[in-house]
Amino acid sequence: MGVEVDFDFIRGTVYKYSDKCESSSSSVKDVSQLLGPAGYFKYNLLTSPAVVNLKAGGGYYFYSDTNKEKEDGTETSSKLTGNGFAVYVGADAIMPIPEIFSIRINNLQLKADVGYTVFSRIGHIKEDENEVEDTYLTMNGLKLGLGVIYHF
Repeated sequence: MGVEVDFDFIRGTVYKYSDKCESSSSSVKDVSQLLGPAGYFKYNLLTSPAVVNLKAGGGYYFYSDTNKEKEDGTETSSKLTGNGFAVYVGADAIMPIPEIFSIRINNLQLKADVGYTVFSRIGHIKEDENEVEDTYLTMNGLKLGLGVIYHF
């Protein structure tokens, strides 16, 4: 059994469009971002040949979405913000890198992470600082991760 604490940062371009013709040009870009602290309870399922952990937990996230539109030199933008909880289940596998690639660097490990956000509710939605009542977002979905761990 164990506990893991993370800080998640997810950012992506949701929509990007550009159109140019002889008399006008326009473009739209929508960027979404989700960040916040998360914590998980871990259960060690396997220790050899790799460490495999099952985990469940959740976090409190802050959401923002910025939409920028340009048309013939005129730019408009709007921002949507909110915050709320999410619940996550998944697993991770950790294996020493020297065992994988036969190299001589000690204290390095490769981590693969897979999971699913089973429930999320992002509320307190504001559009350009104006509260949007009775509205919330769900951000459920698959999470895949790959990383390198160095032990001091």
